[in-house]
Amino acid sequence: MNRKGHLTIGFVFTIPFIVSNIVMLCLGNVEPWLWWMIPKYVLMWFLFSLGPDMDFAFKVQHRNWFFHSLIIPVIFTICFWGIKGTSFCLIPWSVHLLCDVFQEPGKKPVGSFCISTGKGERLTGRQTKQWLRIQGLGGLVLACLFDIIPMVV
Repeated sequence: MNRKGHLTIGFVFTIPFIVSNIVMLCLGNVEPWLWWMIPKYVLMWFLFSLGPDMDFAFKVQHRNWFFHSLIIPVIFTICFWGIKGTSFCLIPWSVHLLCDVFQEPGKKPVGSFCISTGKGERLTGRQTKQWLRIQGLGGLVLACLFDIIPMVV
C-alpha cells in the first residue's frame, strides 16, 4: 500500500479517538487541559501511520523486520508510560502492518513484499503475511492492554 493509503486508513482509525475526546470535553466529563490530546492524536496518527516505512530513511531494505514489528511503538509506549494516550501509537502502527498484508490483485507475494530478515534474506510470501498479521493484531491487543493496566493498578 502506498503512503496516501496508509495515512487515509490510519486516519479512519484515529477519528474515534478525536471524536470521543471532543464529546468528553464538551460534556465536561474530563479536565479542560485534555484539549491538547486532539493535536497529539493527529501528530501520532501521522508519525505512526508511516512509521513502519521509516526503513527508507535508514537506507535498509524495505519491509525490514525491525520496522515492520511492534518494537518501536512498544518502546515508545513504555518510555512515555505516564502520559495519557501514549499507547495510541500502537493503533496506527498496527493498522499499517495489517494493511501491508494486502497487495495488488494479481501480484505474487515476492521480492520487496516480503519481510527482510537481514543479510539479503527474506521471508516467503506466506511467512510475511503471517508475520504482519501477528504483529498487527498483537499491536491492537497491546494497545487495549496498555490502556486497561493503569486502571487496574
